[in-house]
Amino acid sequence: MYQKNGLNERYLELNSIIRIKTLHFTKLMARDTAKYRIHGTEQFLPKGKLVLSCLKQFFSDVIVNSYDDVLAGWPHDIQGTLGVARKLDEVDNERYFFMEEVLKDEKGGQYVVCNQWGASNFDRFLERATQMGYPIEKEGDSAAKDQLTETQAGQTQKLSIEILGLCSQILQGTCEDNEDAALEENPYDGIHVNFFKIDSDQEMRILLDDQLIFQGAIQQLGLDQQVNIDEVSFSKNHQISTNLDLIRDHEKIAIRNEHGESCLYLQPDHGLFVLRGSADQSSFQDIELPEEERYALVDYGWYHLQTTAITVSDFSIHDLIFMQDDAVVDFLNAENTEECYYAFSHLLHKNGQRLEFEILENKSKALDIVPAWIQDV
Repeated sequence: MYQKNGLNERYLELNSIIRIKTLHFTKLMARDTAKYRIHGTEQFLPKGKLVLSCLKQFFSDVIVNSYDDVLAGWPHDIQGTLGVARKLDEVDNERYFFMEEVLKDEKGGQYVVCNQWGASNFDRFLERATQMGYPIEKEGDSAAKDQLTETQAGQTQKLSIEILGLCSQILQGTCEDNEDAALEENPYDGIHVNFFKIDSDQEMRILLDDQLIFQGAIQQLGLDQQVNIDEVSFSKNHQISTNLDLIRDHEKIAIRNEHGESCLYLQPDHGLFVLRGSADQSSFQDIELPEEERYALVDYGWYHLQTTAITVSDFSIHDLIFMQDDAVVDFLNAENTEECYYAFSHLLHKNGQRLEFEILENKSKALDIVPAWIQDV
């Protein structure tokens, strides 16, 4: 009886091993060898290398300052327990990561990308990659390729930008007499246009289809460091030169003043464009009125601003144009410092679309009436 049971147990054990080996062999035979690429790139890659390619492009396109920035774009649960990317010093098992490809953030933080991708998690990554502006093509899938091309030509993603922090809203208007005491009772009645003095110490958030892809202080963009485009060679940077050509050719974006001088500048470290012009972008700025009929309100306080969403394709932060008015600082008797400086008043996309700021929330601290317009400075 013992031997019989022993034989039965041994048989079951061997049979189990055979079944496991058979299943393992079947699994190997059914391995997915398909290759993929980011739309617009040339080389098709296996799943893991495709993920690595997306993350490398993300670190190139977006200013990454911390692990939180990485997780905001690529949450761990897309991959599963290992995460899409990990801090280098958090990796326990190096065989599960591309250890030879270390990615670095702006502050020197180091990250590696997971190489464990299969049917259970790769679809989640494809969905997230598209949301982040990296639509994926499968090799040999012409139908998918045609669909991606059509999507890119139409609306791919919705871009919106939020600003949070202390700033000044400038509202310009007209009245019969800007010295009249009655103006203080109803200062908003004659307002025609408003804009903001957005400073470097405020927080900026960039969202694609309501998914956060960047969050940090505007100071990180380094917009106080500028070089006029007439003094820069772009031969070594294809993306900057391509964007510059689009901006130059766009009829809605004027980059030269009446004297033919360039008003477009480049932030050389991050490849960002800064356009200097009038903060008052309305037709109202051209109205000739007596000085005594002009006035402005300066509403200083805490603001949460959000732009109306615009449709974009293959978005990169390099596609934005930050618009400054040199007169804003003088108009408000403000002072630029390394810690806090005037950054911009408006945002444009390289395709000519303007991102209009709307107030989601504000807590006013002070309201001043100025008997002049910013154009009078």
